[in-house]
Amino acid sequence: MVGNNGVGKSTFLKILLGLDRDFAGQIEVKADWAYVPQLQERSSLSGGEQVWKSIQEAFAQRPQLLIMDEPTANLDQEHQEKLIKQIKRYRGSLLVVSHDRHFLNQIASHIWHLEEEKVQVYLGNYEAFVESRRARREGQQESYEAYQKKVAQMKKAQHERQAKAQKMGKRGSGIEVNQL
Repeated sequence: MVGNNGVGKSTFLKILLGLDRDFAGQIEVKADWAYVPQLQERSSLSGGEQVWKSIQEAFAQRPQLLIMDEPTANLDQEHQEKLIKQIKRYRGSLLVVSHDRHFLNQIASHIWHLEEEKVQVYLGNYEAFVESRRARREGQQESYEAYQKKVAQMKKAQHERQAKAQKMGKRGSGIEVNQL
């Protein structure tokens, strides 16, 4: 899952897992799951050590659904690569919030893009998502330009009709009517 900072990705995960109940509606996850939150706890371990420990504890549960929030944020390159290999061997479903493009390119088969309180699903890794969005925006731009061209044509036709009507009104109709 990707989206701009503050758009609600982490909140979405917490709602999905029932950890945040401050919303209208009901969500039920019908799978056993494990959750790796963003680093927030104070500990004698470094940030990377805390995250790695949390990730390993989650994998040890062998959940059907593994949910991770920014798992690579505090990991060094070596542990990021180990995580990628571990995920590729994992047989369950995975939902990850991340801004790490390399990581997403390695592990994602679908990208959920959260924007304007909507989730749009894209097939493929992060690069495919970027390309799909670019093509979509270009298509929207082309549609908008075609719409603007059609509006301009309609306005021109309207002005031509008005000019013709005014011209006819000044000349008169050229028809004489005799009254009896």
